[in-house]
Amino acid sequence: MFQALNKTVSAFALCAIAVFGLYGCGSDNIVDNGKDKEGQEQELPKVMFTGGLGDEGTKSRTGGVEDATKLDFVWTANDYKYFFVDLGSPQNAPVNWKAAKYMTPIENDAGNDKIIKKASFYYEDIPLTDQSYTYALRYVGGSNNPNQVRIKNIQKQTGTAGFADQLGENGDCFIAYAYGWQRAYNVKKSDGTTFSPYINYYFNPNGGYNYRGQSYQAGHKASYISFMVYNLKGEMKNTYISQVKITADQGINGTRPFSEAGIDLTSRPTSALNRSTRLEISDGLSIAANRADARKKAAVMVAFPGEYTNVKVEIKIFDPVSNVYVNIDRTYAKMKLEEGKNLPLYFSLDFPDFGQNFETYHMWGAKDYYWMPSSPLPTPHNWVITGGVGSIAAPAAPNDVWPKLDTDTRWYEKDNFEVQSGTVDYTSDVPKPNDASYILTQDCYWDNTTAYVIDGHLFKGLLWMPKIIKGHSNAYDGNDWSAASPSSGHEKTVKTGVHNVSGYFAVPALGWWVDGALSNVGKEGRYWLWDCDPDNTDDNAYSVYFNSQKIIIQHDTPKKYGCLSMPKGN
Repeated sequence: MFQALNKTVSAFALCAIAVFGLYGCGSDNIVDNGKDKEGQEQELPKVMFTGGLGDEGTKSRTGGVEDATKLDFVWTANDYKYFFVDLGSPQNAPVNWKAAKYMTPIENDAGNDKIIKKASFYYEDIPLTDQSYTYALRYVGGSNNPNQVRIKNIQKQTGTAGFADQLGENGDCFIAYAYGWQRAYNVKKSDGTTFSPYINYYFNPNGGYNYRGQSYQAGHKASYISFMVYNLKGEMKNTYISQVKITADQGINGTRPFSEAGIDLTSRPTSALNRSTRLEISDGLSIAANRADARKKAAVMVAFPGEYTNVKVEIKIFDPVSNVYVNIDRTYAKMKLEEGKNLPLYFSLDFPDFGQNFETYHMWGAKDYYWMPSSPLPTPHNWVITGGVGSIAAPAAPNDVWPKLDTDTRWYEKDNFEVQSGTVDYTSDVPKPNDASYILTQDCYWDNTTAYVIDGHLFKGLLWMPKIIKGHSNAYDGNDWSAASPSSGHEKTVKTGVHNVSGYFAVPALGWWVDGALSNVGKEGRYWLWDCDPDNTDDNAYSVYFNSQKIIIQHDTPKKYGCLSMPKGN
């Protein structure tokens, strides 16, 4: 297998295999003037370079697929533009590099039709001969000059491709050789004699070979960096890596001479553009929940080999629906990139994931959740997020299956003053209003910088509040709020800015459901407490409500709202 080996354990999986040969079809009784013996036009055998399935020692292409220990390469549709053969190499004739005329895919990967497992490359002016010649090959991605490689400072990758699909366009390069191994038969010469020319040449991307009196080792000559991002607290399926940027003291990209000896870096470019490479991912490269899955979603950059200092990596993560950007920065005092090898870099995120909460909204005192497997919210969830505030409209019939009748187990409790055994809030052990009142004795802080995940989307907007201690018979003002609703002292202005988080916990603003519609995610939060409203025991109950301005222990919250159970912070 031809591959870029990692210096450490790499990432992102796919099985890709390649060989290379010259391929064509021969037929009996073909003459050199293009006519058979009856004088009818007949096509001469064509000499083709063909890459496809082979043994484990012969893999090479120019798209990138992460594996657990290496970066494999696959063919991509534009490779023929940069794949050159020296027509003069077999007999040490004058150097005559020619690019492939075109490329014909023969076989695609069964799991991803964008990956070309086998293809033919057609070159003009390759002579038919019965000599087993060896041809030198160069691949110079992004360049139309076989003696020059151009590693771009702005590189591209298509996130939905399922692999690093533009390594060639970004500047990947390798050297290799091909030798004849399959012949056509009964091709006539002008003198009437026949010969058997080689029409299929085996491509070897790994072994050593001689080229114009010198010995060389076939292989990739650039270096590669794989960036793999994951969030251990939960997959971020709707949030994507949109850009990776790397900056160093030394030139990491540019245009340099290229030969069988590799990239000539005796004079490395040093401009600001050469010292910084930006990889732009168009779409679809979402954030995984662990390292193994992150390997399937690697962002791969092409770079010059060499040792670098003061390296800064900047990764931009973006939720296109909520329009929330998050930047991840990391610095390295030194970084070594080796020729033909891949350097995997893992980035573990720590975004709180409240995805499990998305399934647990409920009416006050209900036995079941607002949406159930038997009465589900339709997928995909049609989020509308404007200015960082998210909502989901009530689904139309026949999907309008939110709770509507008091015979539904998802309907709110009307006959008891407090939550009962077997209900969602009882199981969640929510605090009583008296317990929650003590939140108001300390400052609460609105946080609009910490990002979190809900239903795969990035949001900001949460409140830091003091941890709640249960067991108070009275509220902080000496009154029993369970027996009589407070007329004052039940709300407080919240603060912003840096604060001590010891003794505090963060509660996200996850909104609530009303008549099948979710609203105010990222802007407001509402969480159920234990007791119903003393002033309207049938239809209202206590909740903790907050936004960026205030927090309220609210007694008259309609029980039909689909809210979350109030946590205690411990």
